[in-house]
Amino acid sequence: ALTDIYAVGATARTLLAHQPYEPPPRLKEFVDRATSPNPAHRPQSAWAALKMLTGRKAPIEAASTGRKKRAPASLSRGLSDTLLRLLNGAVAGWLGYTLVFEVLGRGGAEAAGIAAGFGVLGYLLPRVAALGVIVALAVILLQSGTAGLGVATLLPVVGGLWVGGAGTASGDVARLPFGPLLAVPLSLVGLGAGLPFLMGALMRPLGATLSAAAGALALIFYEITLGDGVIPFVGGPFREMSVFAGPLELLEHAGRVLTVVPQTLSMVVLWTAMAAAVSVFEWTGRWFVGLALAAGGGALGYALFVSDSPQLLNEAMISLGLAAIMYGVLRYLASRARG
Repeated sequence: ALTDIYAVGATARTLLAHQPYEPPPRLKEFVDRATSPNPAHRPQSAWAALKMLTGRKAPIEAASTGRKKRAPASLSRGLSDTLLRLLNGAVAGWLGYTLVFEVLGRGGAEAAGIAAGFGVLGYLLPRVAALGVIVALAVILLQSGTAGLGVATLLPVVGGLWVGGAGTASGDVARLPFGPLLAVPLSLVGLGAGLPFLMGALMRPLGATLSAAAGALALIFYEITLGDGVIPFVGGPFREMSVFAGPLELLEHAGRVLTVVPQTLSMVVLWTAMAAAVSVFEWTGRWFVGLALAAGGGALGYALFVSDSPQLLNEAMISLGLAAIMYGVLRYLASRARG
């Protein structure tokens, strides 16, 4: 197309050289620009050339056919799918290692082998691996005496509903069914507030919001059962629930925490909104807008609805700030790499 525009300009210049009068200003500008020695000064599309000649603006649909569209600064679908599978495999491997080394007390070599197998399976067959790890976790916890029948029953049921329900509704969840469990290790290193950024960057809005909400619920449930009862950014300690309680009793206790302590439910809603903001603008190529909304709205949400003490708010702001900075730097570098 650019060669043709130059050819039209050169042909027009040759024809006009035999005319006794000066060409119209628009025509003269077109000829000069189309044959400019600097390619950057020439019209970059047929519609740009026509606009120069006639002064009319081209329709958006037609203009897009006359020039190469620039891809939005978002991750390609193939790359995001690969990253989701890699992350799922990493979490599966971490769970496998934790089960064998910490729960069963086996040697490091055996734990590493199991972790590698879980990791490969988590990458190749995410949903199958998720169901397998969940069942294995329940059986191992039950046999080792670490947990009772309640947890052993609840884990496969809730996990199966998540993998089968949310995984069917969203392809992103199907590729990263272990996503909500990331809230636990991220919180242990002070980056729990970064889960909405991670989900929003890699997933489309439906999968991101589902995973962020499930991640907040998973973190709350972990802290009131296997943890110390102190929910990050919310506080505590809440009355811990015995892992040997029945499944209905466990669910009732978790429900009471969400109802009696509204900050916990507010955190679930806040994480969902942050992930949605990041995801929507990520996939429209305006990630910086999503970053600003998620970081600003997240800070306001923690201050007003989640953290009711200066210490908790300070922890929330540090975690949120670190997560936002990491996401912003990585996206900026990715945008620069894509030109």
